[in-house]
Amino acid sequence: MQITLTLPESVATRLEDQATQLNVSLDDLMQKIFRDRLAAVPSENEWLGPRQNGKPSRENASIDEVVMRIRATPPNPANIIPSSQSIDEVEQLWRANAKQDSDISPAEWGRLWAEFEQEQKRLDQADDRAEGRA
Repeated sequence: MQITLTLPESVATRLEDQATQLNVSLDDLMQKIFRDRLAAVPSENEWLGPRQNGKPSRENASIDEVVMRIRATPPNPANIIPSSQSIDEVEQLWRANAKQDSDISPAEWGRLWAEFEQEQKRLDQADDRAEGRA
């Protein structure tokens, strides 16, 4: 069976690049992708899992079965939240709120973090001694 797909240019370019890297034809790569994807989609019986009282039960599903169901589930358009700002607006906001003199420098952050880690280690050792682990 022959099927024609219209892909976004960016996807088509990535597929062509990957086929070149793998030293296979684009057709072979696409067949492998579809074959692998279809193998990951569970059959109806696998999808429903074990049954209790004639009804599907997912309580005893293995982690692999759960992962297969998640991978096979298409995205829910209701969960897609459109952006409220463009990248340009975010960049303008970021530039308008540029680093202030009171912001901490990476060097100062590193020094404070090292002090925190030393204090935490000291407290852990004191707890170990108090609880008889050291």
